[in-house]
Parts: sequence; structure tokens; C-alpha cells
Amino acid sequence: MPFAFWPAAPVVSQAWLDFLDFASVRADGTWLFRGHGDAAFDLIPAIGRQPSAAAYRLADEKTLFEDFVREARRYFDADGFTKLEWLAVAQHHGLPTRLLDWSANPMVAAWLATEDESNSTDAEIVALRVPFVRRLRTAQVFGPAGGAPVLVEVPPRAARITAQQGCFSLHPDPRLAWRPSPPVYDVAAFPVPASEKVDFRRLLHIFGYDPQRIHGDMDALGKTLAWRYRQR
Repeated sequence: MPFAFWPAAPVVSQAWLDFLDFASVRADGTWLFRGHGDAAFDLIPAIGRQPSAAAYRLADEKTLFEDFVREARRYFDADGFTKLEWLAVAQHHGLPTRLLDWSANPMVAAWLATEDESNSTDAEIVALRVPFVRRLRTAQVFGPAGGAPVLVEVPPRAARITAQQGCFSLHPDPRLAWRPSPPVYDVAAFPVPASEKVDFRRLLHIFGYDPQRIHGDMDALGKTLAWRYRQR
């Protein structure tokens, strides 16, 4: 039996109700969402915000990616994968890449914004309107450095991509902060005060959003049960 970790008569915060309003008015399927544990986070992919970002070199990024592909073939059947699909798999298994994750599900973004119990900063949920006709299925991964990021959808060949209903922004120059704005994009942001993160996590768990649901693997199952145990 799951541990009972919620009061018998919980008081739902106004922040949570405001978030539901924020998500509901963007429920027409054209919006993508991303959660940041720190509201000050810039839209810079991991490969561009490594400690040695000043010394970033495209050749090093390509070598890192090629090493991943070569070694990852031992773990699952990836016949016919495109470079873009391989990049998405690498992203979801912790490799720093030039991708940023987005989700069609605002609840997923809310979980990712609040999941880190050690993060005591305000969080943020970013919403970006991207009509389906502007979501690419193919793109040149290591193309010219100029130009703005593009939004790509990748076939759900990796369990985590399926679980997160994932799309990605692909960044031609991963060192540059992306600041999407009108008229090209409709953008909105919802702040989550640090004081509200605990309640957000509990409510999201009640509605079925936790590491097990988001990541869809055995490691996530263990993390979910461990978190539930700490709430008893």
C-alpha cells in the first residue's frame, strides 16, 4: 500500500490553481512546454554550457557524438537510426548535446521544473507556441552555425522520449542563448516560487507525474518509490 503523505484535507495553493489556468488556456495542441528548476536558466543546450564552454569546438562535439553511437550499438537494436534520432537518444541518456527538450504536456514540464529537491531557487515553466507545420521531422544535425534553432520531432524509439511526449529545439550554435519572441513565436512563462515546489511535486505525483512516469525505466521506478518513502 502506498504511504499516505498528504493531509486529510489538503489546502491547494493559489500558485497551483494559477498554473492549471496557465496550462488550460494553452491546451489547443500547438504549445510546447519546458520546465527549469532555476528561473534564471537560459535556453542554452548542455554541450554549450559545460564548464569549458569557452573552449567549445565543433570537432570535439562530433567526436563525442560518434563515440556514443559506436558504443551504444551494443545495448539496443538501432538499425536505420538517423543522426537526429541518435542525437535524441544520446540526449536522453545524459550526453551533452545541442538539443533542448520540450514537451507537449505542461504537467511534464512542471515536474521537470520542480523535481530537484536540493534546488532552492524559484522555478519557471516556459510555453512556446509551435504549430505542427513548423515542427520538422528531419534536420541537418551539424549544419552551418548561423541561423535560429528549429523545432524537431523524433520518432519515439526511445522509451523516455515516448514518456515525455518529446520535441526538441536543435541549436545551430549551442553556445548562444536562444530568446524566442514575437512575431516568430508566441511565448509565455509561469513562475513557480521555491516555496511552492514541494506542493507541486506532491500534486503532480497524485496526478501520475513522477520519475517513473516521466522517464519510464527501472531507475525511475526506484527514484519514485524512494521519494514516496521520504514523504511518509
